[in-house]
Amino acid sequence: MRKVALVFCSLLLIAGGYFFCNTPLVSVVITTYNRAELVSKAIDSILGQTYKRLEVLIINDGSDDNTADVLAKYSKKDSRIRIITNNENKGIVKSRNIGLSEARGKYLVWQDDDDIAEKNKIAEQVKFMQKHRDVTILGTQISLLGNDRMIYLWPTEVNPDEAEIAFLIGRLPIALPTTIWR
Repeated sequence: MRKVALVFCSLLLIAGGYFFCNTPLVSVVITTYNRAELVSKAIDSILGQTYKRLEVLIINDGSDDNTADVLAKYSKKDSRIRIITNNENKGIVKSRNIGLSEARGKYLVWQDDDDIAEKNKIAEQVKFMQKHRDVTILGTQISLLGNDRMIYLWPTEVNPDEAEIAFLIGRLPIALPTTIWR
């Protein structure tokens, strides 16, 4: 049985697909509203990840600028992208919940439309999560860019028993776009 699976995977890779054996699917959820000028950088930073087994769910939250046109170009270029369009602006929380309900991956990554992810971010996080199966949420360092300076913020240690409740009330000391969730 294992030989057949290996041969099957080799054929898929030769065919140019993004299928990788024993590699979990990661769902990346990006929400956007009237950010046509910014969302491309966020999408490019996800598509440029060294970890390739991704589905990228982009929720267009009722934008009335040319965000829809920008997203359409990306969905035509890369089959891993799925665009979900809200007919009206529902807000970031409802839009994220829509993305969460559509996600199919073993892991979930949140990306804001003005964020840029380091190219190895997802690969390193998946590697850590695969090794540490008792971890539910992993956050990383965040660098804030602006005003000609860079600020590094480090996540603090969180008691696992309190993490879920802390997140729900908005007090988890980890920036959401740096996280991966099991």
